Amino acid sequence: GGMFLSADANGDQAISRAEFDAAVQARFAKFDSDGNGAISAEEREAHKAERRAERQAKRGERRGQ
Repeated sequence: GGMFLSADANGDQAISRAEFDAAVQARFAKFDSDGNGAISAEEREAHKAERRAERQAKRGERRGQ
């Protein structure tokens, strides 16, 4: 997991500047849900809520719920 592991697009155990930049752009795009080139407070809060729900779902799976 994590941005650094997923940034290594070619699997060579190193992250080039191009791979790093692509990972940063992908992460920004994930937050910028309306695609306007800026991340609003609402978009930040929506992302936080989404991550919180994902963590809760994972906890439920581990507990067999």
